[in-house]
Amino acid sequence: MIWLINPITLLLVYIIYTRSNGLFLKLITVIGGLLDIAVNLTWFTVIFADVPKELLLTKRIERLKKYDGYRGGLANLLCKILNYFEANHCV
Repeated sequence: MIWLINPITLLLVYIIYTRSNGLFLKLITVIGGLLDIAVNLTWFTVIFADVPKELLLTKRIERLKKYDGYRGGLANLLCKILNYFEANHCV
């Protein structure tokens, strides 16, 4: 099961979310939200070498993109990717 909880799976679920509607959108929102929390608290704690202050990854990225160094650079890159699929998702 651990192979399923990773950043790539989260990105794929996010892309599906941006293309969904109706009842399927609600299902994907729940699945994506749970996956977002799990990936944020595990993978991105290691990747950013930062203790999370936020439950969801987008909020964490929005905080970290103001920093210099690799954290800020990576956060800005991730924000651009999210905004590519859904305009103004990451502010």
